[in-house]
Amino acid sequence: MRHNSEPDSRVLQICCPTNTQRDILMNRCGISQLHRFNINGKDVIVFLHMQKTAGTSFEKFLVRYLDIDKPCQCTKGKKRCNCKRPNNQNEIWLFSRYSTGWLCGLHSDYTELFVNGCVNEALDKKEGFHQKRRYYYTTFLREPISRFISEYRHVNRGATWIASRHICNGRPPTADELPICFDPLIGWEGVTIDEFNYCPFNLAFNRQTRMLADLTRIGCYSQLGIENEQRDRIMLESAKETLRNMVFFGIKERMDDSQSMFENLFGLKFTRKLSEWSKSKSNDTQITEEQLERIKQRNRLDIE
Repeated sequence: MRHNSEPDSRVLQICCPTNTQRDILMNRCGISQLHRFNINGKDVIVFLHMQKTAGTSFEKFLVRYLDIDKPCQCTKGKKRCNCKRPNNQNEIWLFSRYSTGWLCGLHSDYTELFVNGCVNEALDKKEGFHQKRRYYYTTFLREPISRFISEYRHVNRGATWIASRHICNGRPPTADELPICFDPLIGWEGVTIDEFNYCPFNLAFNRQTRMLADLTRIGCYSQLGIENEQRDRIMLESAKETLRNMVFFGIKERMDDSQSMFENLFGLKFTRKLSEWSKSKSNDTQITEEQLERIKQRNRLDIE
């Protein structure tokens, strides 16, 4: 069978603001004109990039296609761009893969970025001085089954993200706390969907929930002290709380609406359509009914 799933429309209702809904939307997100993003002030957009959620497309748009007075300075052949404030070339207004790089670790999660205080420390170090900033946390989500299959396809082609640090409570997990599913000297290229689906330590399971949650609430990656059901409940509620506190999150299946919402909330405009750059290889992946049910069970937190 070919997987093709649509997101729950209830989740997407606020992603489609009309002009008359703009003030209501801003108030709902806790934003007033006074608190609108100010690229010339002390405001910084922080993008939490979860694998296979269209994060790469969105981050490229942030550095290349924003209609601002002084766009990010990008050099052909280099991934990273310099995103300095138009009125202050010593300060950075965007914390993301294509601007600052992976300063808090490869695909760093909410625990690494915010709970550990890495963003503030990294910017202090990069700019050379300490100051108070106002952070606007953002991310992109994706329908969980499609995201999981897309991650499988990416790993099957050779990706592992083994360099991710997973820092929590000041340290990375031990090998016992976070075993890996493959020999690090060989990798996992060519893995079958069943092998990918059955490894109990696969971080692709419920990735969005885990990367949005404050993992210190569940003892980080330790499996001791908390029953699995309670652990899942705490992590899920923490992830929901993080989303509620974010200024913006987009949804891959609704790229045009996500772009419109971002532009309205931040008072910034893109020069191109984000939807034209969002491609996926997961929709043509052949899976059986049994495999699909296993994927749903493994990603039930993300689905909720």
